[in-house]
Amino acid sequence: MPLSRMRFRGALILGLSGFTLAACEVQQNATTVGPGGVTEIQVTSGLNCYDNKCFKYDPSNGTISVTGRRDVAPPPGVSLASGSITPSEFSATFQKGMMAQTLGQRND
Repeated sequence: MPLSRMRFRGALILGLSGFTLAACEVQQNATTVGPGGVTEIQVTSGLNCYDNKCFKYDPSNGTISVTGRRDVAPPPGVSLASGSITPSEFSATFQKGMMAQTLGQRND
């Protein structure tokens, strides 16, 4: 195969893989700077994403869920009702959601 074709094929593969990676990123929730310069992530009803981690928040029953897992309460000390949480609280909330039983799992 001529060198020019190999370069084109390599560039095409790199271009397509870059497009694929860009398409996988999720839209982040809005952030603000709170007291003391701490970043706060605004949390709303429905899907919330930050740092490529997402959970759904249901304010009517105060639970969160990660896709494929059962609803659980947020971690102790994390108040989603306030409308904003820190990045560490977001991470802890996501982790708690990931620890929940999967939807197909039974309570044995």
